[in-house]
Amino acid sequence: MKEEIELAGPPYIFRYRPNNDFTLDELEDNYIYFSDIDSLNDPFDSNPKLIRLTENKEEWENFHRLMSNNIKEELTQSYFQRNFTSENLEKFVQENIERFIKRFGIACFSINPINLPLWGNYAGNYKGVCLQFNADLDTDFFSGLRIVQYENNLTQKEFKPFSNENDIIELFYRKQENWHYEFEVRLIKNFQGKAQFKKEALRNVIFGYNTDIEYIEKASGIIKQNYPHVKAYQLKKPTEINTFSFVEI
Repeated sequence: MKEEIELAGPPYIFRYRPNNDFTLDELEDNYIYFSDIDSLNDPFDSNPKLIRLTENKEEWENFHRLMSNNIKEELTQSYFQRNFTSENLEKFVQENIERFIKRFGIACFSINPINLPLWGNYAGNYKGVCLQFNADLDTDFFSGLRIVQYENNLTQKEFKPFSNENDIIELFYRKQENWHYEFEVRLIKNFQGKAQFKKEALRNVIFGYNTDIEYIEKASGIIKQNYPHVKAYQLKKPTEINTFSFVEI
């Protein structure tokens, strides 16, 4: 993997992690934890208030018809017809859309392994690690991986459940421009918690220049046992502006 350590940008993505036991556990069991939106640093990130349900009556009538036609079980179909009109279906969606959005899980990556703010903010002030993945080596796990779009002013987007049913997912890939420095790549799952990736998708592990020897030894032991193809490096503390290098451990 030595030739891959300097490669950045899709399919190579980087995940910054702190120097704690959770990171060691993730390496031990080859998983990534998908967090809920309330755990994100930015209070406007994936905020349900950025979704505005359409008031177009024809849209709700078509959505009601679609829902009805997709119900194959006779009793459920009968229940739906008795209890839902296009009007109260709209009300039901309005009341439950926040709960629906909050059931998704989010994992964050960057396209850049030398992102100093990320090393400082998410990798324990250079005491943690940066994990390099090749998303092409586990396409099932990384399905839906997308670059975050940054906007000067986050505004509400109209959501049309019939004609643009997938537009609600766009909510998770929009952030304010002042977060642009993260160069974030994001993965969404329809659940929260642990999700295992194929071990071969992990390519290299980079320790920060402040990572202590004990933590490096613990993590290196896990890497050698579970990922024999993976190389471990340590970021050297830069002495010149815009000059960075790694040392293989």
